[in-house]
Amino acid sequence: MLTLPWQRLRRVCLKTSAVSLACLALAATAQQTNSTPPPNSGQPSQSVQLVPRTPEQRERQSHESHIVVLNVEVTGPDQTPVTGLTENDFTLLDNSQPQKIVFFRESSAAVPVHIVFVFDAVNDRAHDLNVERQAVEKFLRRSPSPLAFPIAIAQLSDAGLDTSSESTNAVTLLAQAGNAALGIHARPTTVTAPDLPEGGAGAVGGTMLPPDMRTRKLDLGWSDRNQRFLLSLNGLTELIRRENQVSGRILVVWLGPGWPSLTGPGFKADTEALRSNYFDHIADFTNNLRDAQITLDMIALPDKQRDATPDLTPVTAPAQASAAHLALSILALDSGGQVFDTNPDIASAIAACLADARSWYTLSFVSAPSGAPDEYRPLKVTVNRPGVSVRTSTGYYAEP
Repeated sequence: MLTLPWQRLRRVCLKTSAVSLACLALAATAQQTNSTPPPNSGQPSQSVQLVPRTPEQRERQSHESHIVVLNVEVTGPDQTPVTGLTENDFTLLDNSQPQKIVFFRESSAAVPVHIVFVFDAVNDRAHDLNVERQAVEKFLRRSPSPLAFPIAIAQLSDAGLDTSSESTNAVTLLAQAGNAALGIHARPTTVTAPDLPEGGAGAVGGTMLPPDMRTRKLDLGWSDRNQRFLLSLNGLTELIRRENQVSGRILVVWLGPGWPSLTGPGFKADTEALRSNYFDHIADFTNNLRDAQITLDMIALPDKQRDATPDLTPVTAPAQASAAHLALSILALDSGGQVFDTNPDIASAIAACLADARSWYTLSFVSAPSGAPDEYRPLKVTVNRPGVSVRTSTGYYAEP
């Protein structure tokens, strides 16, 4: 697993309510540790010695903090993986500028891959959840045991995100999927959500949710789109934080259409501060998914009543940002994942998602420092083979 650059890791801490307090506490501890003890403290006075770094060390640190790693899927006209490509077959464009590939690897059995199935009881209908659970069970029963890759079963509910221990045993996973389904209960029609910012979902104290809201049962109704939006993104934040500790590539298969877009009648126009807050979270989710090597896939049953297809135009400035740009489908496509929401065959969609674990290429390049934080840069990877399709992260937000 690649370590997040310091700047990005710090922003993850500040954007996660529970972790932000820990980060501040660590910062305070570090400050006290590095300070000279006050008089009569009983401790010997020690001055802090700063060891100057050489120009080579500074350059190496800057180089490492700006490395961008991409997992790239290459498929032929029949959707089968294209193998045997070399570094010279690839062209990588960062903001339309060719970049030198500093690392290249075709996947092999030695590269760890981890799968996470997420059942979304916050946003999905009970009937659809049951269909999705049956499809996962069908996939597991058809798979040889032990499985080729470890799988974890996660459930997002009104109590937060609950993730099982991963396993390669199909029988164990079948039991975990069944237990997750037992924890799903119908959403009550009475909504008693706490007060939230007007005009859509916003940050509370600079975080997605107050710390206590992850452990307190909430009454969620179909009309409470604002609250479901907050719970969902908080759950995704927690998932990224957990999977960032896991070595290797992560494929997250999110079962369900995801959270509301918070647009349309009943929502006030977003304020400038709210758009700025959305922009920060768009940049964080985009970069943090890639840094954690997470490819996010979305599988949902067809639904004519669902929100319209979101705008896939990249958000380059806070004035362009809205809650709709944090939609599950957008985050999935931006991560290099896939969206399946037009075919009722959930089992085949699961198989298509997990095909990514069989073959892929890893490329990295060094991103030039940006002139300002969160400078959006589109990415494009091409292969000099006719008729192939290439899928990877669509862009990132560069840091100074």
